Amino acid sequence: MPDFDVTTPDFTIAALYIIIVMGIGIWISRSHGDTNSYFLGGRGAIWPVIGISMMSANLSGTSFAGLAGAGYEHGIAVWNYEWTATLVLIFFSLFVLPFYLRSKVSTMPEFLERRYDGRARKVFAAFSVFTAILIDSAGALFAGSLTLQLLFPDMPLWTLIAAIAFLGGLYVIFGGLKAVMITDTIQGVLLIVVGTIIFFMTFWQIGSWEGVRQAAPEGGFTIAPPADDDFFPWPGIFTGAIWLSFYYWTTNQVVVQKVLAAKNVNHGRWGLLLAGAFQLPFLFILVLPGVMGREIFPEIGDQDQIWPALVFVLLPEGLRGLALAALVAALMSTVDSVLNGSASLVVNDFVKPRKKHWSEARMLMLSRVLVGVFMVLAAIWAPIIGSFGGIVEYFQSFLGYITMPVVVVFLGGLF
Repeated sequence: MPDFDVTTPDFTIAALYIIIVMGIGIWISRSHGDTNSYFLGGRGAIWPVIGISMMSANLSGTSFAGLAGAGYEHGIAVWNYEWTATLVLIFFSLFVLPFYLRSKVSTMPEFLERRYDGRARKVFAAFSVFTAILIDSAGALFAGSLTLQLLFPDMPLWTLIAAIAFLGGLYVIFGGLKAVMITDTIQGVLLIVVGTIIFFMTFWQIGSWEGVRQAAPEGGFTIAPPADDDFFPWPGIFTGAIWLSFYYWTTNQVVVQKVLAAKNVNHGRWGLLLAGAFQLPFLFILVLPGVMGREIFPEIGDQDQIWPALVFVLLPEGLRGLALAALVAALMSTVDSVLNGSASLVVNDFVKPRKKHWSEARMLMLSRVLVGVFMVLAAIWAPIIGSFGGIVEYFQSFLGYITMPVVVVFLGGLF
């Protein structure tokens, strides 16, 4: 393992980035007067913001650390989770999105009530809040704290988790979805730039595509491993990965909320197609650096540490600060989206139907309180993820059981 020393210029760059992003988020908070603007940005989002912010929320700290780690351990088969998303987003833009936007719903559970009944709405809303906090948000916090612990080895894990949760939640409390989407767009560009730099620097160390193939684990340079493969048997592309993508991109409130905020159907469709186009390069900017890292660090202690290890070995002073800022950006992009989406579910699906006499000002105050509460809950749960084998394994061990029923209910109801 390299020496994880961060210099003053590195810290300065990362700190400036955090201050700028949080300042933008809090500045945007001035425009909120009701829950519609807080949770859906007044339904005025344009397609570049939709596409990049969706990509950014997906490209979380767990993606940076987890996909590179899975590439290191198992090869490129983990990319199946990403390219299948492109197919799903094309399908979503053509056949599903018009139903969502014409119905003028604020949440995915509300759509289920239109199609089925109020019981379906409440059950799915509660389920969505549970998975958003314990899987999406807690997973991002855990992944980021592991990486930051390399930089601050004397700090307890829970302290780092609390710090990340505070940074990711503070500007969301004030800024709402509009702040989330604008800051995520800025962060998405940074994430792509840094990931691209890491790929080219790693490839330069390896020297050739043949070297990349040789660096991969045995049988790991294919997206269709044998049917008896322990990590990703090829039938899982059709029985697992594509349905996970349907669940995440078409029914998950945290993601779909950004499309519900679209100015019109065309802006929503172009945004989805842009997000789908971004999934394809993830093979290069996330998975392959982990594969090539096997050649540079043949016996790394923890597979999820390969990405930060490459950063500190390959990048010069200053650029490491940019990479640190990218990691923080990835964490904030996921945490801010999850917190806002979870609060939206509680307010729109549980509180508003029962408290119709409440004023919008009171609803807005409750929304901000809920963001803070969920921020604390995710931080409490995050350390427990350490008992699982790896970040990607943690995600799939939960989602693999629950996605198919949800997808069947939604697609069956639509068609």
